[in-house]
Amino acid sequence: MNALKYLGKVKTFEFDDSIELVPLGDFHIGHKNFQESLLRRYVDYIKSKPNCYCALMGDEIEAEIPSRSSKYGYEQLYGIDKQLDKLYDILNPIKGKILTKVSSTHTGWSRKLILHDIDKEIAEKLGAHYLGIGDYWKIKCGRRNYTIYQQHGASSSKYPEYEIKKVMENYPSADVYLLGHCLLYTSDAADELDGVDLGGRRII
Repeated sequence: MNALKYLGKVKTFEFDDSIELVPLGDFHIGHKNFQESLLRRYVDYIKSKPNCYCALMGDEIEAEIPSRSSKYGYEQLYGIDKQLDKLYDILNPIKGKILTKVSSTHTGWSRKLILHDIDKEIAEKLGAHYLGIGDYWKIKCGRRNYTIYQQHGASSSKYPEYEIKKVMENYPSADVYLLGHCLLYTSDAADELDGVDLGGRRII
């Protein structure tokens, strides 16, 4: 497969020293299984560390469309306005530490219907650089430079290594890859801040 040629300008964040980057996404505020206490623990962790920053990975809210749910089931407890209010309430304490944001699959349904990009609105509200569907960006820590490729993803595959491999083939110029949408790990087992141990494979 030929790699996609990148023609855009890459956003760069500069820091004096090393940083810790926490990808956050797929918490689906508004869904019946949303784990608010777990998300607030991550936010508290990011807030407590001076050199800790965040990248939003998409599907932060459920954003279900009732007409679509007749086919897939409706498990949303409250509407999009309330979901956004709760999202801002939870993430405002780390506003200024959220570097980037990508678009989502769930908000994509409403984007197609009303031609309004809720993800772009979220990024602007929280002061994050909006990457759209996916893009390269860079971190410069002193004299060290890292190129990151970030994307929410859309496949239903339960194997993250397969999805990462496809992204690496299409976007080979990154040092770090951030990919969401793997709901295999957003279960009640994910109660540790450092990752999930699944049959000996540790996802950090």
